[in-house]
Amino acid sequence: ETSSKCGHPAINFNIHAAGFGAFFCYDNVWSDILEDKWKERVDAESTQPLVKNDLKQLWISPSYDSYPHFAMELLNFDFYPEGKVPDYPFPAFTPDKGYGGWCSAVIPDWWLADSGNNDDIFELLSQRAGEHVTGGFMEYAHDQMTSLPASQRRSGLSSMGLNNADEGLQNRLLDAILKHSDNNNEDGFPGITEINHVCIGSYGPLKSNNSKICPETYSIEQKESDCISMHESIWGTKILARLQDIKNRVDQDTLFDCNICIQSKAKDEGDESSSEDEGDESSSEDE
Repeated sequence: ETSSKCGHPAINFNIHAAGFGAFFCYDNVWSDILEDKWKERVDAESTQPLVKNDLKQLWISPSYDSYPHFAMELLNFDFYPEGKVPDYPFPAFTPDKGYGGWCSAVIPDWWLADSGNNDDIFELLSQRAGEHVTGGFMEYAHDQMTSLPASQRRSGLSSMGLNNADEGLQNRLLDAILKHSDNNNEDGFPGITEINHVCIGSYGPLKSNNSKICPETYSIEQKESDCISMHESIWGTKILARLQDIKNRVDQDTLFDCNICIQSKAKDEGDESSSEDEGDESSSEDE
């Protein structure tokens, strides 16, 4: 409950990187509880005393009345109206996550907590921003009608950009997610992609081997035929089928549509049957 009172939309764990991130906490849980826990963790490590002292002072905890107050003070750009919370990242003509690859990855909380993955975790978090801090009660905090697969609700970090990251690391993470899914008797491919920041041209792993990422060297035609679709990589096999069934029943004409919305299969199938029926009728008339 305590740790669930802290989070961040785009955290960066690399203390040497520009724009090193922070945690947003409320109810004074950082100063009252977590700061001491951080110092205890530093003391437990076999590090030089001078380094330990620096690490203990790594975090500072300024107070703000509200998130808008914090945002307006930190993001103090002179081209935004005074007293208004600025957009960040700024509006742009190109996606901030780039194009293609596993660019909006869901990182499971259990994978991050497994000390056997420490080398991969260090490599990942030292090179990539952690993005959304999730975890906490997210697995349970919904009305039982959520479309998000369990794999996303059990995440610790979400929307991490893994495109162009080490291929072996990506494959090891995929393999771990698949084994965890099998151990929990989950049907089909689990969702591994966060939808809000998914890139143009993003695909799931290979259909023939779900523990191997879809090669970026593939043509669009190869990705379409050999790789799991973007939709299935987001919602997973089971939930995608349910959503497609709902779409087929309530919106066969695709009145509601967007760039990566679930499409109605019934519309295409209906068009084909209509053409066949029309052909049959024409033949009968000719006779």
